[in-house]
Amino acid sequence: MKRDITEYVNKCLTFQKVKAEYQWPIAKSRPLEIPIWKWNSILMDSVMGLPLTVSRRNAIWVIADRLTKSASIVVYDSWNVDRLAQIYVKKVV
Repeated sequence: MKRDITEYVNKCLTFQKVKAEYQWPIAKSRPLEIPIWKWNSILMDSVMGLPLTVSRRNAIWVIADRLTKSASIVVYDSWNVDRLAQIYVKKVV
């Protein structure tokens, strides 16, 4: 059965067009350094374009600390960078 499948796959035109013959070797991953102080190394992610809430907000911004695994979640409506910087200073710093 294995031989039959191998023959079929080798003769299949669709497979030959899609098949990646050469693949780049996967690089060795390096572990991240362990932070020494809390809020010294943070992760940020945002989701925008959500349905409007009652308070007319449509985005979520999550700021997480890698050391303590604590997160600050901000719901906002402005995509302005200056406004986000103010929110970051007010909520996190």
